[in-house]
Amino acid sequence: METIIVILLSLIIEFLYDPITKFRNENIFKNMYEKYYSFYKLYFDDKSLSYVLCSIVVIVIITLIINIVEFIHPILSFIITLLVLLFCLSPNEFNQKIEDFKFLMDNKQDIDKSDIIEEIAPNLKKINLTKNLSESISKSLFFNSTRNIFNVLFWFLLLGPGGALGYKLLDNFVYTSIIRIDQKSRIYIKKTLGIIEFVPIRLSIYSFAVVGNFENALQALRTTITSTDTYQSNVELITNVGESASQSPHIEEDENFWNHKISYIQTLIARALLAWLSIILLLVFGGFFI
Repeated sequence: METIIVILLSLIIEFLYDPITKFRNENIFKNMYEKYYSFYKLYFDDKSLSYVLCSIVVIVIITLIINIVEFIHPILSFIITLLVLLFCLSPNEFNQKIEDFKFLMDNKQDIDKSDIIEEIAPNLKKINLTKNLSESISKSLFFNSTRNIFNVLFWFLLLGPGGALGYKLLDNFVYTSIIRIDQKSRIYIKKTLGIIEFVPIRLSIYSFAVVGNFENALQALRTTITSTDTYQSNVELITNVGESASQSPHIEEDENFWNHKISYIQTLIARALLAWLSIILLLVFGGFFI
């Protein structure tokens, strides 16, 4: 029961306590990597590999700390686990950023002058979005919801808080502007993430299909031809299936179409999260998680 209690507590605290977002600072990842790299460079020269190994080292260290602290007192272990998950899992923050984007869109403000696109969909920041900005953002929400919610949950369940933090660190390396990472290393990190995200992305796809337009989503899953690159393939597949799952006859083609569309996608993400929590609860009762 501890697993589901930690997850639910994390979701409740983030929902009720907005200032928690201020503690999610990229500089933490930067400091973490710099301290690690000062030791790494003494023995190895491969810069690309250093980022992936940094994530593995974080997983091992956090797991060891949790296990050692648990011998001292289980409550301390529980608190550390909760704090790590609070740092990594951010559905409410992600949802709030989407609301901010909708507000800017409704008030016809200059979105290009804000950082909202980078915050919601960093994978789109280098693409020219001036023509179909709202459409591009709406399609990107499915993939970016997995980065902020479902992939984190998956690795938390599989490897504990260390897994969640290790994944978040590796994902941050791909899009960070604070840490200077060369293009070759980013490509290597993306290849690694493509493998790491393969299973949780597909679980998320089925979640969106179940809570949305199931027939359209299933058809898209069967017919989508994706890139040979694993990372890009994950992005394309969940984008196409998610877009098909979000097709609804209740959304009218009017001047507020994209606002309504994005709101409906937010609903699908919330429903998918509830579906995940329901399955996790069943697995807990089945004895798969403690």
